[in-house]
Amino acid sequence: MSSFLKILEESFRAVFRFPKLFFPKLCIAGLYGILMLWTVGLFGSAQQLLQNPAGSALILQNAFVLLALLLIVLVADTITNAAYSFMVSEFLEKKRISMLKAFRLALGKFFVVVPAVLSTLAIFLVLALPLILAGSYFLLSGSQGLAILCFFGTVILELFVTIAFYSIYPVSAFERKGFMEVISSSAKISRKNFGLVSKLSLFSLAVSGSSLAVAFFAQGIEGIAAFVLLRVLTAVLATYQIVLNPVFYLGFVRRDGK
Repeated sequence: MSSFLKILEESFRAVFRFPKLFFPKLCIAGLYGILMLWTVGLFGSAQQLLQNPAGSALILQNAFVLLALLLIVLVADTITNAAYSFMVSEFLEKKRISMLKAFRLALGKFFVVVPAVLSTLAIFLVLALPLILAGSYFLLSGSQGLAILCFFGTVILELFVTIAFYSIYPVSAFERKGFMEVISSSAKISRKNFGLVSKLSLFSLAVSGSSLAVAFFAQGIEGIAAFVLLRVLTAVLATYQIVLNPVFYLGFVRRDGK
């Protein structure tokens, strides 16, 4: 069996044997879902609010609060992802998985993992900004073909960034390094294991498909039910996706000294 399939199998075994691994990601998916619906509601009421003299200030106020909450949830998601590295480590060592211990250890790495992850996110945003702006311009000017091309360019860029920093969570968790060294070490691991990391990154990107568009159709009870169902599905897939990272690092990189 190839290393790629072994990692997929071991990750599936972990989440199948310990369903409680889904709980943290379900909580995070719920928080993101609330922000999604709030964003949609803000856009939906923007035209009506703009007709009110104080509407513009209210929109800006809501947007600022929304952005602040998004940053808080992003940091919580980052710590949660780091905690999975410790939980998977206990699973591979055939120990009892303790979520409380995992989160305590992850919080101890706060000033390593959070700056490292936010730095890689900033790298992606800086690189993707020209494509995002160009895509927005083409979309508004009616050039849908070019807008779609910019969209696919952004997805490909995200794939390359994912490949470059694929191991950032387990490296942050298990190596005694500063956040800049963590970024460098993660890139080095990806370079040495490019073929395997590319497959895992492509698989992860496919698994983590966003359900944002569903929020725009959450108008009746059926729409809300569908949205909630897809958030749960997203959490399940996101759990499997994040388990892949430490399984790869602990079972392949660390074991073989790669």
